[in-house]
Amino acid sequence: MKVISRFIVLSIICIAWLFPLSVYAEDAELEIGIGVGGAFGLNESEDNDFKPAFRAMIGTKWSEHFQTELGAGYTQNGDGEFEVNLIPIDVRMKYSPLKSETIFPYLYAGFGALYFEVTEIPEGGPPNMDVTDWTGIIPFGIGVQYYFTDQISLDVCAGDYFSFSDVLNPLNGDEDDSFLGFTVGVKYTLDSGNKDRDGDGLIDKEEKALGTDKRNPDTDGDGLLDGQEVNQTLTDPFITDSDGDGLGDGEEVNATMTDPNKTDTDGDGLSDYDELKVHMTSPLTPDSDGDGLSDSDEILTYTTDPNNADTDNDGLTDAQEINDYLTDPKLEDTDGGSIPDLEEVDRGTDPLNPDDDFKEEEMIQVEVGTPIILEGVVFNSGKADVLTESEEVLTKVLNTLVAYPEMKVRIDGYTDNTGSHKLNMRLSQSRADAIRDWLIGLGIDSARLSAVGNGPDNPVAPNDTKEGRAKNRRIEFVPID
Repeated sequence: MKVISRFIVLSIICIAWLFPLSVYAEDAELEIGIGVGGAFGLNESEDNDFKPAFRAMIGTKWSEHFQTELGAGYTQNGDGEFEVNLIPIDVRMKYSPLKSETIFPYLYAGFGALYFEVTEIPEGGPPNMDVTDWTGIIPFGIGVQYYFTDQISLDVCAGDYFSFSDVLNPLNGDEDDSFLGFTVGVKYTLDSGNKDRDGDGLIDKEEKALGTDKRNPDTDGDGLLDGQEVNQTLTDPFITDSDGDGLGDGEEVNATMTDPNKTDTDGDGLSDYDELKVHMTSPLTPDSDGDGLSDSDEILTYTTDPNNADTDNDGLTDAQEINDYLTDPKLEDTDGGSIPDLEEVDRGTDPLNPDDDFKEEEMIQVEVGTPIILEGVVFNSGKADVLTESEEVLTKVLNTLVAYPEMKVRIDGYTDNTGSHKLNMRLSQSRADAIRDWLIGLGIDSARLSAVGNGPDNPVAPNDTKEGRAKNRRIEFVPID
């Protein structure tokens, strides 16, 4: 009974010694267990009996490869004539070459102390021998631990306890004694699976169910913690690029702010990778330059610059050119007629027709309803023939009508007050008709032109001077539509 009490006390001491280690070891798990088995003395006696053995232990699981264990046991040694009670207490380091969640085959070695108590000494035994004492021991051996669950496991081990005493069997020889021991035990892991040993936001039990590495906070190495991938970004913790777009999940979440579960975050038809690495467009907006065309359309259909709203820098956005004016967004002058598209749009000419690409000095400036006196259009006295020196001005009129094919005009003819009113009316009409016929002869549709003779009416200068009468003999160009 005394020996059993000592065994219990020493077991409690062992637990009290190792428990704080596991509590403060953030990456460790605490195991407690008990085993039964047997022991057999390897000392000088040839008739040693097989004795029952008990062992209680507390251990710490540091990794898949290493464990430490502190244990206290009880067994006996003897051959019928000599009997001794043994209480071994030892610390063991256990190493497994196999990395497995369910099986832990191991080698172990350690050190400890052995309390022994001789209970039966044969006749003729040494009268002065120590019947109780302590000695050092070195345990070593092999074992295997199999986990039925995260918390329950079976442990089988066998090995040798080498002591530094010859009193365990004092009958023969003077060599230090040792004994073999084996146990089959059950172990229980405290708080198994409820730790988050890698600090990734998932407890070990969750990681085991998922298959992620409970000792690596970022199983796939993509820059996101496993817990973040499972609970927040909903990405795959086993794959660095969940959406397969060429960008790592961590890069998408932490740097580019794109959706790691979508290859095309903004839905513009270009993958996030292509936008960031190839085209340098924004993967967060379908129209990076805000011109009204999607990045995909600009790159794949129109081959315009998705980062420049006005690819040809002509003052019209790419969308305006394509959708409104049907011009080429890559050419400043689509029709090649020398007038830029924007200028043609602003003045109302056709940017797709080079025939209307006249410069300002080659046309007259017109405004609907406002008469324009055609300075330089002259006639011989009393005649209506168009003279050569008038053609320079009339060519500008012609160019204007070509440039604005929808424009309709009225040609007003005027005279001075020399001669009869009836004659002047007829002469002014003839001169207006002559200008109209000249324009029709050069291709202007007659339906666009009307001619009116106004004679001496509406003078612009006094008729009592030669200069004034010259100003009154005039042709006016009046846009009416």
